[in-house]
Amino acid sequence: MPLRLRLRGLRLRLRWGRRIGLGKGAAVGRGVRLRLAAGGRLVLGPGAWLGDRCTVVAGGEVRIGEGSLIGRESVLSAAESVSIGERCLLGDEVMVSDRALTVEDATRADAERPVTVRPVVVEDGARVGPRACLLAGAHVGASAVVGAREVVPRGGGAPWSTYS
Repeated sequence: MPLRLRLRGLRLRLRWGRRIGLGKGAAVGRGVRLRLAAGGRLVLGPGAWLGDRCTVVAGGEVRIGEGSLIGRESVLSAAESVSIGERCLLGDEVMVSDRALTVEDATRADAERPVTVRPVVVEDGARVGPRACLLAGAHVGASAVVGAREVVPRGGGAPWSTYS
């Protein structure tokens, strides 16, 4: 691994302490923005790669499995849990969030609406195309493919919400 990537990982460990876990050979690209709350944690498995200019917002845990690649300018946001399996590929500008506004009362302002939080799971070997959105409760099955610019809604039994 190039020296600059090792130094970047060392700087992150010094800055974030136990809130960040980097496996052997894990790499973080240039310009990555981390916002880890007191209970938030980012874990990159061995050989995982977080692309350039990605943003990670964690009040809970964001876990990226061994050998997975997160494309540049992607956003991973976890109030509770976002889990990316091993050997996964998320394209550029993918958005993954375990939070969603409820739509029961569309007349209320966004700031007044309750927020639902459901874990997002991407199983081993899955592929997610560029600019796709994985919303709260989304479950992408093992070796599944999610197309470019596709929106994966919450789980809960609907046939379109679990890709496998």
